[in-house]
Amino acid sequence: MDSFCVCCCRGLCDTKAAGKLNSDQFALAMHLVQQKLKGVDPPAVLSPDMIPPSLRSFTIPVCHVSVLFVLCILSRKILLYVQKSR
Repeated sequence: MDSFCVCCCRGLCDTKAAGKLNSDQFALAMHLVQQKLKGVDPPAVLSPDMIPPSLRSFTIPVCHVSVLFVLCILSRKILLYVQKSR
C-alpha cells in the first residue's frame, strides 16, 4: 500500500482537523488501511456511525472532508502522471 492511501485514510480519520490522531481515530485509520489491503476502498466521507463515539460531537462539515478526498485523488493522479513520465 502506498503512502498516498495511508494519508487519505489518516485525513478521513482526523475528524477534528487537528493534524494528529487520538487513539480512537488511529484505530479507525488502521481499520480503513486493513480494509484497503483486503481490496475495499475507503469511503469518500465517513458515515456518522464510523466516527468514534468519543468524537461525534466534534465532526467537521462533510464539505471539508469531500474537498480533502478530491485533493487526495488529484494528488494521486499527479503522482501517477509523474511516475509514467520518467
